[in-house]
Amino acid sequence: MIFKEWLKQHKDDPSAIGDIAKDMLADPHFTESQKKEDILEYLQKAGAIQDALDAFNLAWKEYSREQKR
Repeated sequence: MIFKEWLKQHKDDPSAIGDIAKDMLADPHFTESQKKEDILEYLQKAGAIQDALDAFNLAWKEYSREQKR
């Protein structure tokens, strides 16, 4: 499963992951890249605050863990 699809499953979560999912899914210019580094670079260039970057890193960690199952 690609990261963006995984995020869609969490958009209604009452958590930091749910918040970042809503933000990313609402951005029509959000990168289609599946590389963590590319997504992080996009967020930084878009001016994401540290809390958003932390939420992304948490989401990526959860996503990666689930993909290893």
